[in-house]
Amino acid sequence: MEICVAVRAYEGDTYAVGALPIGTVVSSLELIEGHGCRVARAAGCCATILKKEDASVVIQLPSKLQVRVSSKCLATVGRVSNPQWIKIPWGTAGATRDRGIRPKSGLWHRKDGYCGRKIHPAKPLRNYLIPTEPKLLEFAFQPLKRANGLLK
Repeated sequence: MEICVAVRAYEGDTYAVGALPIGTVVSSLELIEGHGCRVARAAGCCATILKKEDASVVIQLPSKLQVRVSSKCLATVGRVSNPQWIKIPWGTAGATRDRGIRPKSGLWHRKDGYCGRKIHPAKPLRNYLIPTEPKLLEFAFQPLKRANGLLK
C-alpha cells in the first residue's frame, strides 16, 4: 500500500489523484496509470473525487458512472474551459448537417409514467486497477493460389 502525500491543489495543475482531497473537481483523468488522459476532456466537463480506499480512489465521471482508479493516476485540477459551447447557435438545418449531425426522428412521445417508474439496481463499480491484457488476434492464413490452380 502506497500513500500519496497530500497537496494544496491549485486550479490547472496536475497531481496524482491520491494526493488530492475528497470533493476536488478534476479533468483530464487517467484511467490506467501512465496511459494518458482518457476521461473528462471535452469542453466544460469535470469529474469529482468521491472517496479514497487503500491504494485506489473512487471518482464520479461526467456520466455519473463511478470508477475505481489507482491513486497514482494523474488528473488536472479544475473544469475544462468553454462550458457554454452548447449554447452557440448552429444556424440552419443544413449547417448542422454539414457538421455531421443528423436530424432527429419525427416520432416523439413524452414519458407519462403510465407503467410506473423502473427502479434498477446500481451498476457495479468499474475497476481500472488491474489493466487487462489485449487479446491476441488469431488469423487463419490460406496459401495463395495462382490462376492455373497451382501453388507457386
